[in-house]
Amino acid sequence: MDRFLKIKEMIFPRDVIVGHNAIEKLPELCERIVKGNNALVVADKTTKKILGDRTIKLMKKAGYNVTDIVISSPTMKEVKRVQRTVERHSIDFLLGVGGGSVIDVSKLAAYSTSKSFVSVPTAASHDGIASPQASLKEADGSVSKKAVSPLAILADTAVIRHAPFRMLASGCADVISNLSAVKDWELAHRLKNEEFSTYAVSLSKTAATLLLENADIIKPNAEEAVWVAVKGMIVSGVAMSVAGSSRPASG
Repeated sequence: MDRFLKIKEMIFPRDVIVGHNAIEKLPELCERIVKGNNALVVADKTTKKILGDRTIKLMKKAGYNVTDIVISSPTMKEVKRVQRTVERHSIDFLLGVGGGSVIDVSKLAAYSTSKSFVSVPTAASHDGIASPQASLKEADGSVSKKAVSPLAILADTAVIRHAPFRMLASGCADVISNLSAVKDWELAHRLKNEEFSTYAVSLSKTAATLLLENADIIKPNAEEAVWVAVKGMIVSGVAMSVAGSSRPASG
């Protein structure tokens, strides 16, 4: 009989906090799960005002040494700039405070420097808030790169509710599209014997179904809508961690 030699690594978020004024729990969360005292807050010009400055204040008050950096776009140039900041200031962990671009740059910089990363979304625009994949802009378009799953996710629904509704709608559509993505993946498995995970598919479908079943509450400026949407996006991100790729969400 053939020996079984298959091996796979799956890394998931260790802690997830979602809810009203959740940002107040950030210092306590970091004290519980991260090592070291030197934090880097990554944000863009807009999200720094929305939640970045408050994050810096909370972390400093809790006794952390905080450095911050403002990025302009989800490019490898910005990832490298964050990497240099990590090395220059002996950073122990990163806090990505922002939307998809900020979080993608943060997670890729954390991956390349072997640092922990906490996802602090200011908008629920796609499932990248929880996934181990990062989307960057290059000369010939957007590309998906392997990164690291966040060590933790902290989503303050009181903050995210104020993001433009089109971003929430986009995030919901992103997760609902999992239903067609897994069909593409199943086809690739049948035709090309691509590696396939029924567990990842189950999680991906569960995330999409959650949003479809609660579609009536997805409304502008509704904190409950954010609550449901973020949970779906987190489950979708975990599905990608199980698969080890973006297949459960992109086909």
